[in-house]
Amino acid sequence: LDSKVTFHRSLPVPGETIEYHIEIDRFLRQGEIYLFFFHYQGYINQLPFISMRDGCAGFFTEQEVENSGGIILKKEDKEMNLQGPPPAWFASVKRLSLNDSQVDALRTGDLEAAFGTDFKGKRTGRDQWLPGGPMRLIHRVLDLDPGGGRFGMGRIIAQADIHPDDWFLTCHFIDDMVMPGTLMYECCAHTLRVFVQRMGWVLPHDHVCYNVLEKNESDLKCRGPVTRATKKALYDIEIKTIGYEPQPFVTADAHMFSDDLEIVFYKDMGMKLEGATRRDIEAYWRKE
Repeated sequence: LDSKVTFHRSLPVPGETIEYHIEIDRFLRQGEIYLFFFHYQGYINQLPFISMRDGCAGFFTEQEVENSGGIILKKEDKEMNLQGPPPAWFASVKRLSLNDSQVDALRTGDLEAAFGTDFKGKRTGRDQWLPGGPMRLIHRVLDLDPGGGRFGMGRIIAQADIHPDDWFLTCHFIDDMVMPGTLMYECCAHTLRVFVQRMGWVLPHDHVCYNVLEKNESDLKCRGPVTRATKKALYDIEIKTIGYEPQPFVTADAHMFSDDLEIVFYKDMGMKLEGATRRDIEAYWRKE
């Protein structure tokens, strides 16, 4: 599966309806493999919400997928490409890991339990909490390195345990129980959210939330699934840019692994802190 996706507004809220216009461009047969190419536009209240181009999907046997070799990165996507020192963090800069209970603390906005005394007295509005319940998609952070990654802007690696009866597997096609691609993206977004929270991008207001970055095209390549046989899923996020105009935002390259095989590469995924400015965050961190 390949696609290039751009968001044109923030994510929908309850009560809104997305209308998709999907067009198949062509079909292709290569030996016994069938491929189709497509694009789509998504609208909310007749206004653009999301667009996808250069879509390509195919039908493969399990053996063909197993022998695919997973993601094969281009040279340009593997080389170090240092962008200079990252912007100063609002919280203290430390390399760390988070166990399951520390990550779970972020699902109730307990920043001190997650990150330690540097976050004493700090809290988040409910819309900034890491999702829980059925959307408990990451279980621990193996490494959070403020200056890591091939861009030198930061890196975070999160992990999730996969079980054969997980809802996101069993709710897929009955003869193809795999993690949906949209959920793979969401797992990477949760991982990125933990990184920006540790940077100090937190505010106590309920109207502030993490959201998609408009007008930023992300390039998706998927070369394998998370299946009922998978034991661990791993999300390796390398921060690419950090900015504050007009709102705090980051872009990153995300690598997803099914056990030891890299299966997904999201290039230039983006996230913003909606409803806040750099000045708002600075003012909150100046408070005792």
